Amino acid sequence: MAECYTPLEMAEQACRRAGGHEQQEIEISIIREDIRITTLIAESGQARLTGIRSLSFIAVTYSLESRSLESS
Repeated sequence: MAECYTPLEMAEQACRRAGGHEQQEIEISIIREDIRITTLIAESGQARLTGIRSLSFIAVTYSLESRSLESS
């Protein structure tokens, strides 16, 4: 998502050079907030997936160890 900020910064610079129309500034700030929220959602999803994978690994490892101890 970081690559989204470059065009946004370019739009901000162009807006400032053109005299900074209020409506354009509002739209740019809305887009910036949308990018921030989307980035947070994506990072949250990645963290949850990492947690699920870790728990699955722990569950499989525990299950294999339990079977090993039962067969001893």
